Amino acid sequence: MITTKILKNNMTFLGHQIKDVRSVSFSFWIRSGVITESEVENGVSHFLEHMLFKGTAKLNSKEIAHASDLLGGNINAYTTKEHVCLYGKVLDEDFMEALSILSDMLNAPLISEEEIEKEKKVVLDEIAMYNDTPEELGYDILCKILFPESHYGMPILGEKETVTQFQREQLVDYYREHFNTGEIIFSIAGNYDEAETIEYLEKNFTNYIGEVAFPDMNFGAIEMQSGYKYVDKELEQIHVHVGFKGLQFNDKDSYPLMALNNILGGTSSSRLFQKVREDHGLAYSIDTQPVFHEDIGFFNLYFSSSQGEVEETVMHIIDEIKLIKSGDITDDEYKVAISNLKVNYLMGLETSEDHMNFMGKSYYYLKRIITNEEIVEEIDQITKERVLALAKRILTGDILAVSVVGPLSEERTKKIYDAFREEL
Repeated sequence: MITTKILKNNMTFLGHQIKDVRSVSFSFWIRSGVITESEVENGVSHFLEHMLFKGTAKLNSKEIAHASDLLGGNINAYTTKEHVCLYGKVLDEDFMEALSILSDMLNAPLISEEEIEKEKKVVLDEIAMYNDTPEELGYDILCKILFPESHYGMPILGEKETVTQFQREQLVDYYREHFNTGEIIFSIAGNYDEAETIEYLEKNFTNYIGEVAFPDMNFGAIEMQSGYKYVDKELEQIHVHVGFKGLQFNDKDSYPLMALNNILGGTSSSRLFQKVREDHGLAYSIDTQPVFHEDIGFFNLYFSSSQGEVEETVMHIIDEIKLIKSGDITDDEYKVAISNLKVNYLMGLETSEDHMNFMGKSYYYLKRIITNEEIVEEIDQITKERVLALAKRILTGDILAVSVVGPLSEERTKKIYDAFREEL
């Protein structure tokens, strides 16, 4: 039995009691990310995620870390393009203590001048490390190409120029606007007392009460763009991202797209992995991934290979895409893709943490929690014809972005871009 309730302070409560486990997994999902940031604020959501661990009126940063370790569980946070998530997993007997720690961190962070200046150095190091990781750098560049006039084109960590300019007043104003209870989903699964938990949340989250429970965000029409960019870096490998059209999270064809992903490049038995890596030995890493956002999405293809084998790798990728678009999907490939999809979904709901994440994500994007039966039904309705139609629709040169990181050249990058545009 799953409980969905809007609390007195406009926080959204999602609960799934599982009495035969000893763990409790819980999380706060806050509608804050690049989608809520202006250009001068870029990176502020991620920065505030860090600041939540830097002290409250009750606990300093060391005491927060010590309390977390003492509980023996896992207390952490992360930021995406669309939300900040603060989460914990502990034994049921430690749940209320852990909830009090996370609640204090989220409801009353100090955001002190001293800690802000310290954390700027940490985040700048994180940005530098990220830019030294060619796969991650290439992905950020790809997003900038695809979404040059949209929030989705901005990096989660922000830019060096924005982070260095953050001021306490700016951070506090942003926190009060976006970290209020109307913007928060609380998701919990495991062995817990529901009435006690709800009472605690309503009593202890009263500082910043949002007027609307989890309001819709409307940024207007988002237009994707085509283009390419080359970044010269002294590396052993060339790292290539290719971005195609995609689907938003709640699109009716999102499940067929995931099946197409499994067939093309999402698994070790996929077409690209077998043909490019196993048969020809051209790329150690090659995969595909659908990226779903609330308002839009794209389909990402990534590979890394040696400088002398990039064009050959591209040729084989294009050949396999053209074969799939022509209808060349075997019954065995189709069955494996569907089976993999179903197994991954159902096996991904075996722990309290899995249930907590599933509920939070489902409600975040759909404003409701979908059931296992609905998921299985959606997967069972995937036909080979729907997968083929989707391949023809998105794997084209109409909307296409290419980012290349490594010791290649601008000219060869353009040729890769032109090859995909002209052949597909």
